[in-house]
Amino acid sequence: NGLAARDDADAALAALAIGTIPAGSGNALATSLLRAASEPLHPRSAAFLVARGGRAALDLWRVTQPSRQGYAFLSLEWAMASDMDLGSDALRWLGPLRFDIYALLRILTSWKYAGTLRYRRAGSDAWEEATGPFLLFWACNMKYMSADAQVAPEAELGDGLIDLTVLRPAGRGAILSAFVGELENGKYVQRPFVDYFKVAAFELEPQPRTARKPGMIAVDGELWALETTKVEVLPSKLTLLGAAAAEAQAV
Repeated sequence: NGLAARDDADAALAALAIGTIPAGSGNALATSLLRAASEPLHPRSAAFLVARGGRAALDLWRVTQPSRQGYAFLSLEWAMASDMDLGSDALRWLGPLRFDIYALLRILTSWKYAGTLRYRRAGSDAWEEATGPFLLFWACNMKYMSADAQVAPEAELGDGLIDLTVLRPAGRGAILSAFVGELENGKYVQRPFVDYFKVAAFELEPQPRTARKPGMIAVDGELWALETTKVEVLPSKLTLLGAAAAEAQAV
């Protein structure tokens, strides 16, 4: 966002290649790069990949709300997804385990979220619409959101598309089974209560938060206003260091 705010943003983004050394609890970008390279999930491994100099293009997103505009490289979360991310912040001292604990809490409470999703699928000019109730909404720009959460198994760093995952209301047992047994390998998207597809753009219109209608929006793990949010892709806008040989390309 700092680079994108510059007067010479296009030139700055084009001139720089950015590497990442993981030091958080999610480490989604580093995890996606290290998994692709079959390297251990460790800061030394990430530094090794950066030093090798493999480069890959990464899409950025332009995120627009009535009160704000910014840029994202990772994800937009709403419903149970943002609850797990932002709601578990007080448990940050637990590391990645905080996500599992809060996910279990939200599955057991079975909160439902009301809103409308409008989207344009890949290769189509037509807009489609889906209405709630929803349990989880996760828009992803890469495969992994944490070391044990392959949320978007078909995502690619620079494919010019957004991977959407939408969970519909279902039984607690089925949802728990999917999260515990199938989230790490991405097979949970095959469940009948999960809609998973690629889009070129989307607009999310959540209903206002009340005591009986919870919800918050997270963009790259940061809290944004709970209001209508539009997302469009800026293809291959950023260059990453640390790509595996199979993914590296001339950029």
